[in-house]
Amino acid sequence: MLAYLLDSFTMLVLCVLCLFFCWLLYRSNRSIPGVVAWSLGTACFAIALIASSTLYVAPKWFGVITSNHLFAAAMVLQLVGLLTFFSRPLYRAPVIVGLICYSLLFFYFTYVEPSLAARIIVFSLNYIIYLGCLAYLFVTRRTPHYRAAASLYYVIAGTAIGLMLYRLWALFAQSSQRGDQLYDILVQLIHGLPFFISFAMVVVFFLLSNERNYLQIQQLQQAANQQAESKKHLLAFLSHEFRTPLNAIVGTAQLLAPQLENKTQQAAIERITSAGMELSAINQLILRQAEVEHVGEQLIKPQPTQVKDWLEELVANHRDSAHKKGLRLSVTLAETIPQWLMIDVTYLRHVLNNLIGNAIKYSDQGEVNLTVVPITANHYRFSVTDQGAGIPEDEHVSILAPFNRAWHGLSQIGSGLGLALVQQFLQSLGSNLKLQSSEGKGSVFSFELELATCESQAIPQAEHLQPLHLLIVEDIEINQHVAQGLLRKLGHSSQTVTSLSEAKQLLRQHYFDGVLLDLNLADGNGIDTFIDLKQEYRPLPPVILVTANVSQQIETEALQAGIVQVLHKPLIREDLALALTHHCNNLTLFDAEQFWQIAYFLPAQLRNDKMANLGDEFERLLHALLAFQRQDDTQQLKQQLHKIGSKATTLGFVKLAACCEQLSQSDAPQSVLIDVLQDLVDNSIEALQQQREEQHYG
Repeated sequence: MLAYLLDSFTMLVLCVLCLFFCWLLYRSNRSIPGVVAWSLGTACFAIALIASSTLYVAPKWFGVITSNHLFAAAMVLQLVGLLTFFSRPLYRAPVIVGLICYSLLFFYFTYVEPSLAARIIVFSLNYIIYLGCLAYLFVTRRTPHYRAAASLYYVIAGTAIGLMLYRLWALFAQSSQRGDQLYDILVQLIHGLPFFISFAMVVVFFLLSNERNYLQIQQLQQAANQQAESKKHLLAFLSHEFRTPLNAIVGTAQLLAPQLENKTQQAAIERITSAGMELSAINQLILRQAEVEHVGEQLIKPQPTQVKDWLEELVANHRDSAHKKGLRLSVTLAETIPQWLMIDVTYLRHVLNNLIGNAIKYSDQGEVNLTVVPITANHYRFSVTDQGAGIPEDEHVSILAPFNRAWHGLSQIGSGLGLALVQQFLQSLGSNLKLQSSEGKGSVFSFELELATCESQAIPQAEHLQPLHLLIVEDIEINQHVAQGLLRKLGHSSQTVTSLSEAKQLLRQHYFDGVLLDLNLADGNGIDTFIDLKQEYRPLPPVILVTANVSQQIETEALQAGIVQVLHKPLIREDLALALTHHCNNLTLFDAEQFWQIAYFLPAQLRNDKMANLGDEFERLLHALLAFQRQDDTQQLKQQLHKIGSKATTLGFVKLAACCEQLSQSDAPQSVLIDVLQDLVDNSIEALQQQREEQHYG
């Protein structure tokens, strides 16, 4: 009796635990389709186990009829739950007919023709069919996202079907197995399997719910990525469409200004240029803000910077606007600050320009001061102080949010993006903007940066270059005129094409000192084209990307691909000059002094004969170079390039010699463009002949 009570109490505790887990499953996954039916079905299964345990002591209507009908209800509810979860239709007619037949059979074999064996057969076959239906749903709807739940269910189904088959086998072999010790062990194991099934069914739907949530998160992430990518393309399109006409306005104004003598007209042109640049800056602020929000990454590029000169130049750009308002503008640097520091000038210039510009905009008297002082080793505090209107304390936080402005700033022109972008940039640099201000007492905006000390660096200046010959790849006519005009002002010649295919053809046939390449052209992407050219052809001149797209990601991709610099439209003459000075070949085509150092000692007749046959001699050298290239003989190819370079050095063909030297040291000289070298040879010989004629040398 005690053993029976203990067994019943254990079963009751296990069933109550199962019901508790069913309730937790429902509470934690109420939003998942099918969880209600599945939880009720599993709960019915647990209650049925309690009812079936009273089979030999309770009336038949409870121990037999109720328990078996609860098992049937559990089967149907779990089937409904899984159908709902997988969004499959429920065909009610066969389910109702099946339940009626099942119920009638149990009543018949309980009261009309009592038979335990018949009831076991009916229940076992019904349970196997039910498990098969659920397994079919898992098989037909199984995806990588529901792998864990499906795998666990297959274990449950296999165990349960094994239990049913064992009961059927035991039914027909019962008499021969009595007294068998193995039989008794199997019976004890089988008694525990229903509890495993009930608990495992809870876990199955819990796994389904979690995997469904994970799938939804993945889908949301994909949708967010697609949306971000779409916004990225939209921003790139807007940037291009907005800045291209700005490039025409500012560029044409820059070309027109030196031609005007009337002071009034010059002032008008300066206002057009200034307004265009301000509009460009606002456009860039908006696009960069959107990029920070959707991409979330910033490219930090510290570079050696002479601090004092750089800050003086930065502040000098604001002196006119400060002077017009009667303000004093000053810079205070501590004496202990190193002369050279590693600074991301792009971000820091943006930050300081915005803070100084705001200080001037919102001040009507007094002084605006930029102060830089060291805090500890390699840590510096930057402060911009004004004596303007000040900011109420209750607006100190909101003023840093995008499109938010202080109360007194509503009468001023502005986008409300400046300080928000300043905060974004400072956070990328590892800092935060701090504000000390009160209404009517001015403001102090400050931040701290960790900046490494570096050695003195030579700062490239936009100085006079030897005349360069550049290729412009641009499909918009007004932008072509602007680029050509700016290059003419700098003393350079250019050739213009409107497509990437034309650019490839010219680069195969002619020598250029550099390429100004637009990013988006009708027949392709400039960065992709550059990568193809770099892999296939040599020599490839330095490529400068000129684009209306201000995306930091585009600039990163371009620089990583090997493009030497990215210039943004509107194209500024000083920026272009500095880029050409820093990156393009500054060698002269022909050095007369170098030529005459050797040619002077040759007899005039021999010198004239050599000059007359110079073209043929180089043609033979290039023909041999082409033969080695076709034979894929790297060693001979390098030796031939060295031979051509030596002869070019003797003749003073500086660019040709430098080009051959660069190619001979390359890892892939097989991609040498013979037509480009021939073009360089022809230009060099022409320069030599022209110089001889001008100097009347024999």
